[in-house]
Amino acid sequence: MVALWAALLALGGPPASPDVVVMAPPPINVERLADSLRAYLVDYGIRVETASPSAGGDLRGQLSEVRRTGEAAHAVAVVLAESRSPGLIEIELVDLATDKVLLTEIPRPPRDEDLYRALALKIQALLRSTLSEAAGRLAVGSGIARLAEPTRAWEPAEAGANTPQLALETGYAAVSFPLGGLFLQGGWVAARFNARAWLDLGLGVALLGSTHSTEGEYGVDTAVLPVVAAVRFRRAGSRYEVLAGPSVELALARVTTSSSSGPGLTSRDPIFAVGGEVEGRFRMGSPVWFYLRTSALGVVAGPYYVVEGHTVVDSSRLQVGGVAGFGVGMP
Repeated sequence: MVALWAALLALGGPPASPDVVVMAPPPINVERLADSLRAYLVDYGIRVETASPSAGGDLRGQLSEVRRTGEAAHAVAVVLAESRSPGLIEIELVDLATDKVLLTEIPRPPRDEDLYRALALKIQALLRSTLSEAAGRLAVGSGIARLAEPTRAWEPAEAGANTPQLALETGYAAVSFPLGGLFLQGGWVAARFNARAWLDLGLGVALLGSTHSTEGEYGVDTAVLPVVAAVRFRRAGSRYEVLAGPSVELALARVTTSSSSGPGLTSRDPIFAVGGEVEGRFRMGSPVWFYLRTSALGVVAGPYYVVEGHTVVDSSRLQVGGVAGFGVGMP
């Protein structure tokens, strides 16, 4: 690790220094532990990186090596988690801001997913506890400083300057007016803004293809361009997120009729709908995720079209939709 940072310096400078360095020898998976810890610290803008621990040695020598790793990486704290006793995981945290060392043990849960969640929560609590004594020595406004603030320890932290507040997403969208027999599909693009750790604001547009139908001698081509604004409340885990909340849609419907016996007609009409949506996300690795979203909207104002006494398009009642795709956080 020290050699890596020296090489990066020689090449023109390293990337932004990590705030916390995580070390863990097998059988603990250090990357999985780091991902779990990031999930609990991401809303503070705290950067978490991994390093390889030295093999063997007594406790004093091991702590010295941990400290040297943190100093070389310019980190605020270094964490070493390892199995020293059967059924127990020992956590060694070296706080370089206060020059303190914290040692603790937790029982090893039977399931791996519970193990990494428990370790991440314990490390977060240790960091908050020790860093609260170094408030005057931490960079004002940094993620580490916000984590250490005792008056806000119980609150979800606001996304900081180092946390991606803006996200872009794209995917495949399907929209249906089931009571009117209309189904459309196409692409989806949207921008998301993380206003709070628990609050997501979004604005997106579905680029749907048109659909063709016939009624007697008439051909009918229908296209809808929806723009959707949504406010969602977020509940996040280590790799999964669930978002749900109200949404509003304003769309433009274009219907064109054609006939061999006469000129075609084109009508453009607005559609206004309100309802809600639910989304599930799976983090594939910071800052990329896969998502699946469903929505149901009641159409407040929407047209329907009649040709030769028969309704050929009806967008005046219920609308349901779904989107699947990928999102990425912007630095």
